[in-house]
Amino acid sequence: MKAVHIDASRSYDVLIGGGLLSEAGARVRDLLHPAACMLAADDRVFALYGGKVRSSLESAGIRTEVWTFPHGEASKTLATYGELLEAMCAARITRTDLVVALGGGVVGRRKDRGRFNTWEKYGRRVLPALSGAVRH
Repeated sequence: MKAVHIDASRSYDVLIGGGLLSEAGARVRDLLHPAACMLAADDRVFALYGGKVRSSLESAGIRTEVWTFPHGEASKTLATYGELLEAMCAARITRTDLVVALGGGVVGRRKDRGRFNTWEKYGRRVLPALSGAVRH
């Protein structure tokens, strides 16, 4: 595993290596100590990687709720974001918990993150990238 430190508007480390998605739960637990999280991903990404990440989070003792949505540009809407917030409320995800955003596009890319700004103001977010890197 290789760690790359990023110094930008805020500092964070990017971990690069094989098997990191399986270790995500323990790393998130040790770093952020959440009681619960909402694992958010589009349907395609969740089908490929969601089970591994969910299992890792649950094995680390983190109550894990899952919210998926249809992949593609059509999901980049306020309605989709509203569905996420409704799911988080129903799951009793609080600001001491976190959102684990798996993938890019609607949940991951910086230019699309405006949809998460209201949550990020009050909560925390983790981005496990599909390359196997975990960014916090």
